[in-house]
Order: sequence, then C-alpha cells, then structure tokens
Amino acid sequence: MRAFSWAFSLLVLLEFGCLVTDGHSGLTAQEVPPTTPLLSTTASQPASPEASRLQVSIGQAENSPAGAVSPKDTALRIESPNNPVSESAALPSESPPTSVAPRPDPKTNTAPLTVEAAAFNGVTPGVSHVNDLTRQWGPPKEAVTKGDSVYYLYEIPPFDRIEVHIQNDKVEAIIIRLDKTYPANLVAEHLELSQFRPVLVSNPQGEVLGQTFPERGVLFSFAPAPEPGKSSNLVTEIILSEVTAEPFILRAETFWQTEPDSAIRDLEQALKFDNRAHRAWWLLARIQKELGSLKEALASAQNAVNLDPASLHYRLTLAEILDEVGQDNLAIQQLEQVVAASDQRPHIKARALCNLGNIYQSLPQPDYKKALDYHYEAVKIAQPLRSDVHPAIRVAAKEVLVDAHLGAALDIAWGPWEQKEAVVPRWLERAANLAQDLVNTEQQSADKLFRVSTTALATSVAMPRVIGPLPWIEALDQAYQRLEAEASEVRRARLRWNYGVALYDAVQCFQVLGEQELAQQYGKKAAEALETGLQGRSPKGSDLYLLGRLYFRMGAVDAIQNKDHKQAVTYFDKAIPLLRQAAGDIPETSIGRLGETFVSMGVSYWETGDRDQAIALTEEGLQWMEKAVQLGLLANSALDVPRANLQTMRQARQRLAERTSSDTAATQR
Repeated sequence: MRAFSWAFSLLVLLEFGCLVTDGHSGLTAQEVPPTTPLLSTTASQPASPEASRLQVSIGQAENSPAGAVSPKDTALRIESPNNPVSESAALPSESPPTSVAPRPDPKTNTAPLTVEAAAFNGVTPGVSHVNDLTRQWGPPKEAVTKGDSVYYLYEIPPFDRIEVHIQNDKVEAIIIRLDKTYPANLVAEHLELSQFRPVLVSNPQGEVLGQTFPERGVLFSFAPAPEPGKSSNLVTEIILSEVTAEPFILRAETFWQTEPDSAIRDLEQALKFDNRAHRAWWLLARIQKELGSLKEALASAQNAVNLDPASLHYRLTLAEILDEVGQDNLAIQQLEQVVAASDQRPHIKARALCNLGNIYQSLPQPDYKKALDYHYEAVKIAQPLRSDVHPAIRVAAKEVLVDAHLGAALDIAWGPWEQKEAVVPRWLERAANLAQDLVNTEQQSADKLFRVSTTALATSVAMPRVIGPLPWIEALDQAYQRLEAEASEVRRARLRWNYGVALYDAVQCFQVLGEQELAQQYGKKAAEALETGLQGRSPKGSDLYLLGRLYFRMGAVDAIQNKDHKQAVTYFDKAIPLLRQAAGDIPETSIGRLGETFVSMGVSYWETGDRDQAIALTEEGLQWMEKAVQLGLLANSALDVPRANLQTMRQARQRLAERTSSDTAATQR
C-alpha cells in the first residue's frame, strides 16, 4: 500500500484538514507564503445544470470500444460541450523556465466562473461510480483494499500510473502521475485552468507542496523546491477530486487581508458546500471585523465557536470582537478560558494573556497594574518560542512579543510607577527591534513597525518631555508609506484612520510642550487623514468623538494662543455636530470633559458676536458637567466657571435687549 501513500497524501490533507497547525481543521493560509505570482480569476458562482464541465480526456482510437485505449494515441486533449474534441496538444517534451505567468488584470476578467469538478476521460470524482469507471476505462491493472476504501491502478498511455481512490462505490479522486515535471503555468494553460486563481498548499513547516484550483477540484502536486518555503512550480502529479469547501477557505485565508471582497465570496461559496465549516465562519468574522461590520462579525465568530468550541483561535477572535463592541466582561471570560486551556500551546496562551492586558489597560477605569502583569507574563511565555521550527508558531510568538512590549510601555507610561522615564524608552526600543526582526527575518509586512510608532506617540502624550514625538512621526510616515502601497482600498481606509489617530496623539503632545505651530501643522494632517478614514468605515461614537476633539483642540490653539476667535469657530463649527452625535456613545468618564469642551467653545462664539450660539453651548456643556458631578466624576466646584459664564452672558443679553427696546421706543417718539 506504500506505493499509494504519498500519491494520496495531498488529497487526504486537502479533504481532512491535516495541513494545519494549532489544531485547526482546514488548510492554514499563514503557512502558504505567496512566493510566486498567482493567476487571477473573478468570484466563483454556483454552476447551473447546463454549465460546461472541463473534460480532461485521453484520445481513443476511432473505432475502439469505450475504455479501450490505443497505445499510439498519446496526446492529452481537452473536451467541452462547445468544442467536443480540440486539436491534440501533448504536454511539452522539454521543461521551460519554472516561473508562473503574470497575473492578468482582475478588471478584465469579470465573467462568472462555474464551480464544477473536472472530469478525466469521462470519469468525474464525486459523481462517477465504480461501474462508470470500469465501463469507461475497463478493469484496473491492480486493486488494493484498505478499510472501506479501494485503490485502483491504471496504466493509460502516456501515463504509466493513474490511481483512482474509491469509497462507498464512488470515485473520490483520480491521481495522474506524470513521467517528468512540467511548469505549473503550462499545465494549467493546457488544461484550460488559467482562468481560475490557484492557491498554494503547504505543510506546517512552510514547505510548498502544490497548488489547488478550488472551482474545479484540481490539485497540482509540486516537486520539492531547492529552498525552504519556496515553490518549485514543477508539477509531478495532477489530482482531481470532488469540489469541496476547503480549497475556497484556503484561498480566502491567503488573500483576505489584501482582497477582502474576493475572500468573502470564497467563504460564501465554501459555506454553500458546508454551512458547518467553522473555519469559514471564523475567517468571515475576521474580515467583517476588519471592515468595521462588528455586528455581523460578532455573529460569525459566535457561529465558529459554537461549531467548534475547542478551537482556541476562534475564542481569541470572539474576545477581540466582544472587546470592540464594548462587552469587556464577556471578552475577559473568553480569554480566561483560553488561558486555562492552552498550557500545551504556549503561543496561544501568550496571545490571550497579552490581549487580557490590553483590555485592562483600555477599560473606562484602567487597571494598569493588572495590565502590566498580563503583558509581562505574555513576554515570559512567548520569549522561548522565537526560535521554534514551525513558522506559524515562531511568527505568532514574535508578534505577541511586539504587542506585549508595547502594552507594557503604555502601562508604565500611564500608570503610577516610579522611574518610568528610564524604563519606558527601553520597552519601546525592544518592541522596535522585535518588529524589525519580523520584517527582516520573517518577511512580514511593516504592520508592526507602524504599531510601534503609533504606540510610541500614545506614550508621548503621557511623557512628552521623555518620548519626543518628532522621531516617531518620521518612523510612522515610513511604515505608513510601505503599508499604503500594498494595502487594498478597504485596508487603506482603516490604515489612514489609524495614521490620523497617531498624529492626533502627536498634536496633544505638542500642545503640552507649548509647540503650537507644530500642533497646528500636524493637526491639519491628522484631520485630513481622519476625514478620509471615516469615508471607508462605519464610524462608532468614539470615532466621531475623537475627530470632534481634534477640531476642538485646533480651534483652542487659535482661541487661546493666537487670540483669533474668528478662526477658532471655523474649527468649532466642524467639532460641534460630531461631538453631539457621539455624546450618547462615549463612556461616562468622558462626559465631564465633553461638557467643558462645549463651555470653552461657547466663549469664542460670544467673542465673535454669535451670542445665541454661545449661550446654547454653555447651557449644553453645563448640563453634561452637572451629570458628571452627580456621578461623582467631577467636583461640584467645577461648575463655578460655566455657571458664572452663563450668568454673565444672560445678563449681557438682557441689557442688550433692554437697550434695544429703549432705543426703539425713543425712535418712535
């Protein structure tokens, strides 16, 4: 039976999800480095009953009965309903260069692609039965039974070995062994597969084993590559199997970050084949989260967890989404369950601990001590995994180390610790080195370099005289430019938003340092980035609040530093509707500041002569501040200034009204 074992290994891995690290079922895209250009296709669509089926046929002698093959007829031919028998086109006798053809422009390939299994010489995996096989091909040269499976061996020139896997009287797969290796792009073109986008298949060590064409159920097995993690692109076997959900899931996981719309279509197709494909639900949740569709993401993540409660990765994703929608307690429960169950999978445990630290750090009332404990524990667990032989584990550990170091830097910067001026820069420096290692050694994107810069600017708000913003703005710009060049339109909008948030932190730092010109300069860049970023996302109240606060800060510089209230209200006009719209969604701890903001803006409107708006804003701000006092979030003395302002404004308006009335009466006399 060993003669069949490797021939069927890719098939078994494809069908039963053995190409997986971390206990997932299905194929893991993280282990499929896109080392070569891939052919492009549009979204797949269900095949209609009349849809054409790709027929890969061995030519028969003109008068031969079905199944009888002429030894002289050695050409591999293509059949389709519109072209029953095309010109014979034998595979090339010499192997040209092994590069894959350039990917066609997706915009020029918009025709719907049918989803239907390929057939070989009249036999279709998943459709044909044993009697169909023997009627078409005759009796096998050899048959081997193993359990409830039967393996038939055929010799059909020019192929010395064709293996057919039969289970429950049905053809499950056909494996065509080639006498020599051929470039994948030429084989795909010869079999009319070039219109479909393939996806590479690899093992947990990152070795590329082949590539699959999901719409047709065709898998090319590759010869070993000369370099680890590379693809030889030389086909040794062609494997035909039933079209299933897994290849669509694999392709979605490979391209979801760069082409989310295409990935969603693949996942929807996969769920049509198997609505219980939990990995498809999990990937769909991650994409929906990335797109800002948090309600849909939460439902998809819950589906994944319900279908596979033992998957710790699914629970991690569910916890992240719960945290984003404000359900912190439920997120903490999920992460604590992951920590308790992941002793044998330390890279997952480290991630869960890091995420717990992030949640405690960002609570309405942060617990920086508990957050630091979690971040430090995550570092201890992830550190030994930096040299793991499995790329997925090694890269995951390095990513945790970057995030945990950054989390610790924020914990210390904002928490009640001594000597933070000496400690925080070291945590940031280590994070930057780790992020650079991910780029240089693991060929990862500049995402973590961008994250280091954004976090450093967030710490600069707490420690402006220790963490100077200008060097980190330069690093931020460099990482941003690299990411923007390779990002999809959707990810570019999210990236633009995060870039604006980081610059907003720089604005706050410059204001504390008294660098008002720099505050205005970067405030304008931040506003432009945030405005553009909002166009590509479904904004939450916190997003609107942040942009409103930025406009307020820029107006405050003009009002306080430049004594230019007229210019200030041009920013306040933008801030007010955003702040009002966000008011119902901000945490209670922010309502006092919101009230103070309205009161402050009221002064500029008063100075420019818009007294009705000034009084309305002061009244509105006072109401929010009174609510904060009732909740114990502000001292009662904080109400003295807005009350005094409001009294002064009302008295002035009353005097003006009396004077106007008196002047009118005098005129009439």
